[in-house]
Amino acid sequence: MARNDPQFNVRMPDEIKQQITHIAATNRRSINAEIIAAIQLWIKMHKEQVISSSSQHLTKSEQEALDVTIDVLKRLRDGK
Repeated sequence: MARNDPQFNVRMPDEIKQQITHIAATNRRSINAEIIAAIQLWIKMHKEQVISSSSQHLTKSEQEALDVTIDVLKRLRDGK
């Protein structure tokens, strides 16, 4: 990812930021990289869900990242 890639600010509750920070540290990634990975996973799962109704098996780390991403996206949608 280049420094000149598009940027935008996201407001989120401190609790979510702390969770993302913890997960990022566990996965040895920056917070930004963790958020990107979580969103990419969410997009991939969404595409797969549309294509197939088969269940997905996630690792604990992937599930945590997905849960955080879904929570952030819901809060963004709801304007919180």
